[in-house]
Amino acid sequence: MIAIAVVAAIGVALSALSGFYVDLLWFHEVHFTDVFWKVFWSRILLGFLFGLIFFVLLAATLWTVRRLTPRFRPFSPEQELIERYRVAIDPYARYAIPIFAAIIALFVGVRASAQWQSFLMWRSSAGIGFGAAHVDPVFHRDPAFYMFQLPFLKYVQGWLFSALVWVTVIAALAHYLTGGIRLQTAGEKVTPQVKVHLSVLLGLILLVKAWGYFLG
Repeated sequence: MIAIAVVAAIGVALSALSGFYVDLLWFHEVHFTDVFWKVFWSRILLGFLFGLIFFVLLAATLWTVRRLTPRFRPFSPEQELIERYRVAIDPYARYAIPIFAAIIALFVGVRASAQWQSFLMWRSSAGIGFGAAHVDPVFHRDPAFYMFQLPFLKYVQGWLFSALVWVTVIAALAHYLTGGIRLQTAGEKVTPQVKVHLSVLLGLILLVKAWGYFLG
């Protein structure tokens, strides 16, 4: 299985490199090499930034979950299964958390890199405008804002919202697996620390959603 995975990874890498080289040759032939490299480095920058942000969010959340793991948990059949999981996974958590976060962040970064066009429009929008005579009478925005800046800002807002939702779901699942959430235990189902943690994440989601309403 490992050999098959390695061969598949090499095949994907070679395919990507061949496509990269063909595109580079084409842009060179039509004398637009600068455009090629600008798009290329924009994709790299976007992928790195969004991947890094998601990595920090997810890794910090999982480390917080680990720190909030309750030391004493009432016995129950549900807790017995969770305890087996903890005994098997906990010794490797310090390595598993960053590796897991990095793998997910890699896919997130690759997906975000596809937004290079809206990113370049946003980045190049400084100084572009239609003048005071064309300002939006309701929101007092220049039409250039809606054409060059808003698409990327909306993407960032939507991305942050989705990222926080997924991180919150993963956090809730991790809290359940570490005993912070006990669905079948009599008495308190969620520890106070877990309530605070999840409330902070939900609060961030609401703030990002409010930003989306502000953008329109």
